[in-house]
Amino acid sequence: MRRFLRVVLLGYWNPARFAEAVRDVRTPAWGLLAVLIRAAMDSLFTYLPPALMGWRPWPSPTITLLHAETYYWSLVWFTPLYMVALWVYLAGVTHVALRLTGRRTDMDFILNVGGFAQLIVGAVLVAWDWGCYALGMRSPVALGITHWILAQWATVLIVVAYRKYLDLPVSFTLGLYVFSALVSYPISMLVMRSPFH
Repeated sequence: MRRFLRVVLLGYWNPARFAEAVRDVRTPAWGLLAVLIRAAMDSLFTYLPPALMGWRPWPSPTITLLHAETYYWSLVWFTPLYMVALWVYLAGVTHVALRLTGRRTDMDFILNVGGFAQLIVGAVLVAWDWGCYALGMRSPVALGITHWILAQWATVLIVVAYRKYLDLPVSFTLGLYVFSALVSYPISMLVMRSPFH
């Protein structure tokens, strides 16, 4: 567990050493563990409190099968499944894109980098959301903008890791990152709802 924590901490202050530490992980089990920890944080700290307080999502649920009164309860249970599925989906999209363009790829490495990037940035986002809420800053637009800014650290981690071990040019990796965001955002916007509004 100490090695796992070391990878997480390196992700905050040394992207190059983070990439080396992730490369030494020979199985995607650590990436999965990272995603599950991130999902548990979201379930327990982002969605459980509003569920207990009876908050309703804004905008209203797109999927009418899920009712506004119990939407955050649904997210408490659904978030881990969603995050694991999204993690595998995005890694698969990345792997296929690299294969189709004749680039070097390593599915286990892609899964681990993506999993750790989710945890490293996600832990900050959970603390940031509640900090903003406690200070009375509850604008969904402002929160979305700050999320986008903070999430760029994941971009840095992924670009450095892919450059170092998959030998991908920075411009290509950025394009790949934008493409993966474009294929994931519509799904997220359909299902997920921030309680901070």
